[in-house]
Amino acid sequence: MMHFKFIHLIFNFFLVSFYTFSNEKIDLSIYNKNITFNVEVAKTIEERRIGLMYRKKLLNNEGMLFIFPREKIIQLWMKNTYIPLDVIFISENKVIVDIKKNMEKLSETIVKSKVKSRYALEFNAGLINKLDIEIGDKVLFNE
Repeated sequence: MMHFKFIHLIFNFFLVSFYTFSNEKIDLSIYNKNITFNVEVAKTIEERRIGLMYRKKLLNNEGMLFIFPREKIIQLWMKNTYIPLDVIFISENKVIVDIKKNMEKLSETIVKSKVKSRYALEFNAGLINKLDIEIGDKVLFNE
């Protein structure tokens, strides 16, 4: 049994490493706030499933942009995520429509957007307040 757990752990490490290094990166700005993030893009089902799992640190100008095929109520969780995160939910027309602050690391509680969204942006917890990010702010990026 212990041998199986070790193999599973090694497999997860290589899987996460592969997705960490294969993700596309883009610059994302919040209009009129002088805020720019360099974010990894998670647009496939597998990239979105892994997200920021197993990361030990994230710089304040980094994050992950989850891109979904269409607007919907987005569901996220923090399973295997060691960094507490803030998340903003962004509409098809790139306006912030919902905010969740200080998502608890390693939590398996499902967090849902209140309204349909096409994108979710995760970054270090506390930055929503520090950077005065609000619902209604416009987000600028190219897919």
